[in-house]
Formats: sequence, structure tokens, C-alpha cells
Amino acid sequence: MRWLRKIYFEVHNPKLGMLSAFANGVIVYWVNREYGFVAAFLAALKGGLGSFITGGFFGRLTERFAGIRQTLFAYPLGMVVPTCIAYVFIATLHYTTGTPLPLESTLFPMALSMFLYNPVTIFAMRRGFFRTDNSRPPVRGRRAKRESDNLDPATELAQLQE
Repeated sequence: MRWLRKIYFEVHNPKLGMLSAFANGVIVYWVNREYGFVAAFLAALKGGLGSFITGGFFGRLTERFAGIRQTLFAYPLGMVVPTCIAYVFIATLHYTTGTPLPLESTLFPMALSMFLYNPVTIFAMRRGFFRTDNSRPPVRGRRAKRESDNLDPATELAQLQE
């Protein structure tokens, strides 16, 4: 069973999957609420389950893009690629399972994903949060320690004058 767990964490980020399931389930319920509680709840349940699976998968994909050292490449790639692939999966899920308003149920969450969730996720992951692996994040969040940081101001000034 260790190999199954290793594969699971290699391709899925459960922390981001849970976050995605809750956020997208609430949005899908809100969009479909005028069709009654049962229809809106079932649509939200399907959307939430799909978002847990795909959100965790694409969260892991975003984690890989967040590992790119150059910020100029990490953010655009981490925003566009996972969102476009996720849109195809989520839209297919909603169209095939009978969601009352499939286009409206998918466009708003994907726009939020691309312009809000993904940049914030990349920012956090580049600083070590939400990561599933133990690798070192590309951005530290704090400046590196130097020997001069431990000196008192008088000693530092004396060293500068020499």
C-alpha cells in the first residue's frame, strides 16, 4: 500500500483538493439555487467531488509550476495551463451529468481559479505552504542570514570604517 500512497501524493494535493471542493461546491450551489434545493445540492455535490479530484490534481500541477525559479515563467504558466486543462474536465463533468446551467456553473469558478486562486496558490507554494513534497521552495520569504546580521551596530560601523 505504500506504493499507492506514494503515487497518490505524487499526482494529487489533498489540501488544495479540499479547499477547491468547498469553494466550487458553494459557487455551483449558488448558481443553481433557483432550480430547487435538490437540483442545486446535487449539482454542488457533483461539482465539489469533481473539484476535489481535479483541484487536487491541478493543485499538484500548479505546485510543479510554482517550483520554477524564474517568476516571469512560474506565474503565467501556473495560472494558464492548469486552468485551461481543468476547464475541459469540469465543463465535461457538468455537461454529462445534467447540471441545469453548465456554462455558468463552470465559467465563474474557472475565472476565479485563473485570476485569484492560482496566483495566491503559487505565491504561497513558492514560500513553502500547501506543498506535498519536502523540497525546498524556490523563494525563501526571508532574506538569507549573513554573519553581519549578528553584529551590533557599533561593531558593524567599526568594520565599515576599516
